[in-house]
Amino acid sequence: MSAVTRREVAEAVRPALAWGARDGDELASYAMTSGAREGVVLALKTLPRRRYTGVADLWPDLPDVKDADS
Repeated sequence: MSAVTRREVAEAVRPALAWGARDGDELASYAMTSGAREGVVLALKTLPRRRYTGVADLWPDLPDVKDADS
């Protein structure tokens, strides 16, 4: 299985964040029901208990998720 990329995570959660701030559990649940692959969902489940208002807010808490060309 290939590594999870920032692009994949962003595509999986951007619609959920468009409706307002979400925590990691909500983002993981949204990604799962939207058909994101398992690695994306698992990465989102590692997020700490706090609210995220945009995709860029995720990156400090997902340091192992890199750009596709990194």
